[in-house]
Amino acid sequence: MITRCLSAGALGAALIVLAAPTLHAQSLADRVSSGNDGAVQFSFSARPGVCGNGRSFVSIGSNTYIGSYSMNDGVVRESCNTGPVRVVVNRAGSVITSVETFVGTV
Repeated sequence: MITRCLSAGALGAALIVLAAPTLHAQSLADRVSSGNDGAVQFSFSARPGVCGNGRSFVSIGSNTYIGSYSMNDGVVRESCNTGPVRVVVNRAGSVITSVETFVGTV
């Protein structure tokens, strides 16, 4: 079994690029800035061909996997579920401490 990993930042960047045409920057900024300390979460529909396991990886198309997943004999052995893209923005006061992105249901 082989496990491949990319940084969470690479995953977040890829999903933001995929979602960029459908996001409205001002309403997203308002949503993040209006939250209290802790997590602000939002979701949106994934584009066709985008799926994930809801925890550690995202697949874009048939051959691009981002994140951590298990392979056996060159075949990904994780379930790849279509589903919403979920973004979790963690804050400490007005400072964003991390952005996590997930696709699919757990």
